[in-house]
Amino acid sequence: MKLEEGYEEDWVMCFFKIRVKNKKIPKPNPGEGEFLWIRYEDVLTSEYELVDDLTYTWPMIAEGKTIVFQTAKLNDKQKIVKSSIRELLNG
Repeated sequence: MKLEEGYEEDWVMCFFKIRVKNKKIPKPNPGEGEFLWIRYEDVLTSEYELVDDLTYTWPMIAEGKTIVFQTAKLNDKQKIVKSSIRELLNG
């Protein structure tokens, strides 16, 4: 995802979906934050503050059938005010 105007520089954020053999949560390195499991059907309704773009792309990420590219324009509160999503590849 490319973010415009909300930051001094544009940047890219990537989301990856993988299968895991177990749900043992690895210990993060200092400064990396907290790792946790959220069931995919509960992501958008969880109590955790997530990046704003997930509300636009989560169904596509959860299904995992396509690769998408999203551009977004942010307001001064870092919330998306305009978004465009393009499908890059069917899986």
